[in-house]
This record gives sequence, C-alpha cells and structure tokens, in this order.
Amino acid sequence: MSRKRPDLLLFDAAGTLIEPSEPVEQVYARHFAMRNWTSDPAVIRSGFRETFHSLGDPEFGENGSGEDAERAWWRKVVERTAVSAGIDPADDLFEPCF
Repeated sequence: MSRKRPDLLLFDAAGTLIEPSEPVEQVYARHFAMRNWTSDPAVIRSGFRETFHSLGDPEFGENGSGEDAERAWWRKVVERTAVSAGIDPADDLFEPCF
C-alpha cells in the first residue's frame, strides 16, 4: 500500500517547538539599558504580551516579500513594547535597538 505525501504540513512553533533561551523582557531590558534607558522587566513583559496578542498578522500584501512583512510586524512589536516601557522609538538611539 502506498501512502500519499501531505501537500501541506503546519507546525505550532511558538511555545511548542521553539522556546526562547531567556525571557523576552530580559532581552529587551538589556538592550534598552545599553542605550541608558531604564525599564522595568515586568512592564516590558506586560507591554510585549499585550502588543503581541493585539497586533494581528503581518501585512503581507503591503510589504512585498514575506521577510519584509515579518520585519515590519516585529518593528511594530518592538516599538509598542518600548512605548509601554516609557521609551520613545523616535529617539535616534532606538534604530540600532531594532
């Protein structure tokens, strides 16, 4: 008996197959501190979670390639998380942070 190969295989990666090596709030707080911005990891964690869950999907139609859409989406996540921590993403020091 021959088995048909699936046409599509989906994975639930975040939290199932992939776990971050350290909590996101520690990574953000460390990078913010490198620019002399003081931030509370608990506030970062809360802001990140709220942003991540409320932002919706990347806008693939507006950004050309999938990579561009993902990058634009993550930029929004980082910017909104920074704002929640009292950091202005318009600051010149923010761009290298992203």
